[in-house]
Amino acid sequence: HQYRQRLREQGTAEGGIFQDATNEHSGDESDEHRWMKWFVVRYLVEQLREQGVTLESPMEIEQTIQTEEPVPGGDEQLEPRPERHSVVADVKRGNEVFEVETLFGQGRDGSPRNKLQNSFLKYEGTDIDTVYIVMENLTFYRHLTNLLQLKDNHTDWEKRHNIEVQFATLNLQQGELITHQEAYNRVTNLIDSIDRLA
Repeated sequence: HQYRQRLREQGTAEGGIFQDATNEHSGDESDEHRWMKWFVVRYLVEQLREQGVTLESPMEIEQTIQTEEPVPGGDEQLEPRPERHSVVADVKRGNEVFEVETLFGQGRDGSPRNKLQNSFLKYEGTDIDTVYIVMENLTFYRHLTNLLQLKDNHTDWEKRHNIEVQFATLNLQQGELITHQEAYNRVTNLIDSIDRLA
């Protein structure tokens, strides 16, 4: 309950500018999905503020960070893909996109792994160079092995398409994202600490 409350508060921070700067998904969107988008927008705004960029209104934010906006297709020499022109990013900043995945409505075959994979494969042929797949903590850690395998299995795809894939979860306390590699290192260190105690 405290997690959901803290996540929901992302939209009301600073008079609600993060909520106001975040477009809703055109179809059904869960509260958690919407709140996580608010978190990502706030995280990106804070990063830009640390670099000296002034973002104090929804309009200023939307000029730099877009939500639920189509991503144009990239190199037209690539094999045609009908979905190329219908790719919509949850959150986009420059050539980076952030796809929020709750894994409630899983992939066509019911596989969370396929849904996660499709979340980054759809950017093939666009001008996107980094895709962050953002999940809430429990889902993220429950699927950490799959995330590491997906990352490892798609190294060639990343190189071929010049797109880096990062899986991330939320650090609500610090207001930042934790990547799959950071999470793996934390889990490994925790296990090592437990082993030393035994």
